[in-house]
Amino acid sequence: MRPFGSRDPALRATAAGAGELQAAAAALVDTGKPVRPDEFAARFAEAAAELTSGGANPNPIFTGMMGVNQLGELGLQPDGKHEDAAWSRPALVDPRPVSGMPHGPAVLPAAVLRWKLHGNDR
Repeated sequence: MRPFGSRDPALRATAAGAGELQAAAAALVDTGKPVRPDEFAARFAEAAAELTSGGANPNPIFTGMMGVNQLGELGLQPDGKHEDAAWSRPALVDPRPVSGMPHGPAVLPAAVLRWKLHGNDR
């Protein structure tokens, strides 16, 4: 039995194609603006058609579902509940410290004190 990732050229070609498709999807959303799902699905289908080396005509429903899945995989979320809502990356949030827990520079002395109280310094 061969290990996964062996010298099989078909397996390597499939993995390389998946990576290229993921890179193409990332390039489509790296504009910094919200992405409309219908426009993304159309451009994603074009990119998939350019990258694949033949086969039957792609099913538009499958390609659309794959496009929406790619939006989620790239970290985007819908801005609303409507099916035509634009997708964008959520804003980064600096979480508030939990009350009663040490935070910032106080973490180190608290950890050292706990370490000493447990007798780990002997």
